[in-house]
Amino acid sequence: EGFWGFLVLSTLLVPMYWIPGTATGGRLENAPDAFVQMGNSVQVMIAILGNIVSIGFFNFFGVTVTRTISATTRMVLDSVRTLVIWVFSLMIGWQKFQYMQAVGFPFLVLGMFIYNGSLKVPGLQYDEDKKQQQLAAGEGDTAESKHLADSRLVEGTLSQRRRKASLHDVLGLSIGFEMFTKYCTEARSRENLKFWGAVERFKQGGGGSRDDVLAPQQARIIMETYVTNSAMHQVNLPAKLRRALEERMEAGDIDRRMFSTAQECIYDLIQRDVFPRFKNSTAFEEFIDILEEHHRNIEIGESKQETQDQDEHRGITIKPTLRVG
Repeated sequence: EGFWGFLVLSTLLVPMYWIPGTATGGRLENAPDAFVQMGNSVQVMIAILGNIVSIGFFNFFGVTVTRTISATTRMVLDSVRTLVIWVFSLMIGWQKFQYMQAVGFPFLVLGMFIYNGSLKVPGLQYDEDKKQQQLAAGEGDTAESKHLADSRLVEGTLSQRRRKASLHDVLGLSIGFEMFTKYCTEARSRENLKFWGAVERFKQGGGGSRDDVLAPQQARIIMETYVTNSAMHQVNLPAKLRRALEERMEAGDIDRRMFSTAQECIYDLIQRDVFPRFKNSTAFEEFIDILEEHHRNIEIGESKQETQDQDEHRGITIKPTLRVG
C-alpha cells in the first residue's frame, strides 16, 4: 500500500494530465497545479502531511490488530470506522442525511457477521469444531485419564497453576481444547486455533492409498479457508511462507507435512497472545475446577479398585445390600 501505491499513482498522473476533465486547466488531474498550491499554502501542506501520518497510523494499527487478534476483528473495526466518519460528517455538515445509507449499513455489517460465522443462521451449514477437538485432543478417555492423574495442573495454588500451565497441556486434554476453543470464539480469535486443528487432522491422514488421493483436496481446502489472501478465516502468516505454500499447491508438491512450519508459526502466535489472556480469565479457573473434580474421581476409582483387589486376594467377596425406605 505504501511504496507500490505511490509508484502506481505517480505513473498514472502523467496520462491523467492529458485527459480532459474538471480539474484546473481542464485536466482530469493537474499535478503541476497541485504542487503550486502546496507551495503557496501552508495550510494545504499541513493537511497533506496530516493525511499521510493518519494513513500511516491507520495501516500500522490495522496490521497490529490482525496480528494480535484476527483479520475478522479488523474488518469489524473498519466498518465501525466508516460509521464514525459518516456520523461525524453529518454532524459538521459535510454530508446530507440519506435514509438509504442508514438502511444499507446494518445490512453490510450483518452480512459480514454471517459470512465470518459470528452470527449463525438456522439452515446454513457451518464448520463444526467438535470433530476437530476430538482429533486434535488426543487418543481417548483412557490416555486422557492417565494424563490427568499425573497432571501438574491439579497441584498448587491457582497462581502457581497459571504459571505452570502450558499450551501443550491444555490442547492435550479434550476438556482443555474445548474450553480454550470456546474462549477463543468469544474473544474473536478462533481462526488460529481452527487452523491448528485443521492441520493436525491433515497430518494424521496418510494411513492408506485413499488418504493419499484425498490429500490434494484437503490441502486446497486448508489453503482456501485459512492461507490465501481471499481466505474466509485468514490467519496471520509471513508473506514469504504464504507464497511458498501457494507455489507448492500450484506445483502439486503436496504432502502431509507441508503445513508444519505454518502450524508452528500459528502455535507460537497463540502461545504469545491469546493463551496468556486465557490463563488470566475465569474460563481457566473453570477449567482447573473440572480438572480437580476429574482427578478426585480418578483417585476414588483407583482407591476402590485397590480395595477390591486386596479383598479378592484375601478371598473376601463383598456383595451389595438392598436398603428399603
